[in-house]
Amino acid sequence: MISLVSISAVLAGLPVPGKTTLWWADEILRTAVDIAGLCTKGISTHSTRRSFITNLANKGVNLATIKKITGHTDLKVLSRYIEVKTDSVRTSQS
Repeated sequence: MISLVSISAVLAGLPVPGKTTLWWADEILRTAVDIAGLCTKGISTHSTRRSFITNLANKGVNLATIKKITGHTDLKVLSRYIEVKTDSVRTSQS
């Protein structure tokens, strides 16, 4: 069975490594974004990580749990990843 990871690697012209590295994942995502014509949309491994963290926080997942899942060692650094929307702030102030 061919995995999505293998297909992505072939599309990117990169060999499938024995272990997935951040560099390899970034190259695959950048190539897919380029092929899809989404280069101007700001999609990157960093933006997907930030969206993942923000979505967890918005769903009410405890920050200590998010910290552990993402490998952060400092809550201050983790908090920089969480995007707070203006509507959320207004709702919490009401």
